[in-house]
Amino acid sequence: MRQHGGPRKKIAVLNATTDFHALGLDPAALQLAQMRDYSLLDIALMFGVPPWFLGIRTDSNTYANITSRMIELAEFTLLPWGRRIESSLDAEFPRGTEMRVNMDGLRRADTLTRYQAHEIALRSKFMTVEEVRDLENLPPLPAETSAPQAAAAVSPLPMLPQPALRALEGGQAQ
Repeated sequence: MRQHGGPRKKIAVLNATTDFHALGLDPAALQLAQMRDYSLLDIALMFGVPPWFLGIRTDSNTYANITSRMIELAEFTLLPWGRRIESSLDAEFPRGTEMRVNMDGLRRADTLTRYQAHEIALRSKFMTVEEVRDLENLPPLPAETSAPQAAAAVSPLPMLPQPALRALEGGQAQ
């Protein structure tokens, strides 16, 4: 023992160029982390918040992406609270007045998907250009813009044939 560190209880088998870092798990720290997760899970259950939103790891998020998670948050957490707010505000306003909390912005898809949906809505003529602009929080078109100009502003580009498209992307046209 004297030769290998004496009563200081140092590691005796390592040479001078080797560093030693103790590896160990502190049972008390592990229990605190587990208690933290249980507390967060209680909060999530009380308020209807998905556990992942509070940082609790769950196995159920394997195939979820951020869009589906945000839709889940809006549908199961915020929408019930919005309905409660609507009903309490409805009681405060005169009869015949209705209050509505618009949560559509929370369920917004990515930009490309939204624009594709707008194009379908405009082509099918169940929405107007102004309605689409309102959904995207854009100002109305100037009053001097005619209907054909507005339609031309939103008409899709013509589709290129596949060989021409591949040539534009850098591939070989067949």
